[in-house]
Amino acid sequence: MSSRALAILLLVLSAVPSLPPSAAQELSYRIVREWVVLQIERGGTVLLSYNLTVAVDSGAIRRFVRVGMPAGSFEVLEARELETGLEVNYDEIREGDYYAVELHPSSPIEAGQSRTFTFTLLVEDFIYADETNPGNVGVQFTPSWFDDAPVEDLRVLVVLPEGVRSSEVRNYPDYDNLMNLDGRVALYWERRNLYPGERFEVGVSFPSRYVEHYVEAPGSSGILYRIGQILGVLIMLAPFAFILAYILYARTKKPLGEYEPPWIGIEALGPQKRLNPPEAAYLMLLESGKREFSRVITVALVEGLKLGVLELESLRPLRLRVRDDGGPLKYYLRRLVRCIQDDGSLNEDCLARLIKAVHRATYRKLSGFSRKETVDFYRKKIAEGWRELQSAPPEKKREVLDEWIEWLMIDENFFERLREALRAPEPAQVVLPSDWWMYRIWRWTWPGWDRHVVIVTRPAPGAPRVEPVKEPRTVTGIERRAEGPVVSLEKAADEVARGVESVFDSVADSAEGLADRVTRLIAPERTRPRSRTRTAVSSCVCACVSCACACACVSCACACAGGGAG
Repeated sequence: MSSRALAILLLVLSAVPSLPPSAAQELSYRIVREWVVLQIERGGTVLLSYNLTVAVDSGAIRRFVRVGMPAGSFEVLEARELETGLEVNYDEIREGDYYAVELHPSSPIEAGQSRTFTFTLLVEDFIYADETNPGNVGVQFTPSWFDDAPVEDLRVLVVLPEGVRSSEVRNYPDYDNLMNLDGRVALYWERRNLYPGERFEVGVSFPSRYVEHYVEAPGSSGILYRIGQILGVLIMLAPFAFILAYILYARTKKPLGEYEPPWIGIEALGPQKRLNPPEAAYLMLLESGKREFSRVITVALVEGLKLGVLELESLRPLRLRVRDDGGPLKYYLRRLVRCIQDDGSLNEDCLARLIKAVHRATYRKLSGFSRKETVDFYRKKIAEGWRELQSAPPEKKREVLDEWIEWLMIDENFFERLREALRAPEPAQVVLPSDWWMYRIWRWTWPGWDRHVVIVTRPAPGAPRVEPVKEPRTVTGIERRAEGPVVSLEKAADEVARGVESVFDSVADSAEGLADRVTRLIAPERTRPRSRTRTAVSSCVCACVSCACACACVSCACACAGGGAG
């Protein structure tokens, strides 16, 4: 090659932009963890939760992680990245018979990195009549597989509706463990090192009386159905084989008491730590069996007063005014704002719908988590708030109260404990800043607060001393701050407790029929509905892979789908 040609070639190559190493490499990734919780609700819906960790070995995942879905009638409720805590954007994919959720990472997942996604979906029309076991319904479920990635740790937990007994359950394959989660039977499976494209299907069947809604299967005929009938007869002989197998099994298996329960779920089925105060208040009400829904409303109302969203126009009767609803608000505050009528009163039907929204949000967030551990977590959280408020020095108690008040209001003994926690062992004076949100309540419960005001100032070095004055005003300037009344800490504690208690009572008085409205809205009396019948449902045929397995042939073509990344 001549020197002229070589120079031209080098010039052309230098003009080609270089690509980052990850862009030049072919994508290679693996699923480190795929933990799935399928929770069947009495109403006939299914809550499906995924905890998915993706690790990239070469290349980069820049656009999406796609997870196959078992049916097209699903709705994503929440999707997050565990490491960043951020909610991620997603697309619900429905292309013919292919259904998936496409998660978009907040930043590229480069080679050597991993990312964990947690997301929860509501799936409808996924519970089918069981033809092989008349009177039963059930599900067949295959977790998402990945044609181009192995799955190192797959765990599946199926939580059955309340009331189902373990003796009533039919399943395949044989479960690895049978659990009791908050009084509900749950079946657990785990598999390791699935190769790319490998699928793992589970089936669970139980009496239909435990759900209010399921999909009826059409009458079936044909060779597959006949084979299913024959296998059903063979299954009747399974107990005899089971007894023999169990004797052999017991000789080699270690005692049941030595079995260590598996650890699975969205962060291992521990407590759900992301409930908002009204949601935690609602959960505590359910735990106590009480119908004091006005407490949930008051917790949200006080949060709105504290944020400056609402103004208290009157306590007797309760009248509210929206001060600012233009910013981003949590869903329950948005709904509370919509419940305020033109005259400032609260619409009870609207409040009942607000409670229903809190009910649904709470149950969605609890999907895949232990209800008992969640209740214990928030009891400890509230106790921690009381300890922190009790131990805070007088000048810090107001700040601690602002941080904790919505949580502390969940406590049934809130008013007595508040007075106790705000007091100090020794008499103390505190300054209550005139811009504190509590004045929105004190305007009605402590009308004389502004008649005995002492303004405390911090003059700049060298500046003349400013004498206190007997009227409220705002003092500004270098090293100065706005002040409010100076009162004893005991007086402040009494007025805070009395003010919040007045709001509680006023909300309860203005929503006397709320409990009945909520009961009718959340748990209406109705006959069991029937959904439309699918036009293409094949009879299922299954053979027990374990002698301890009671085969469940649920009449549905398990329409699961694979996933991918890019």
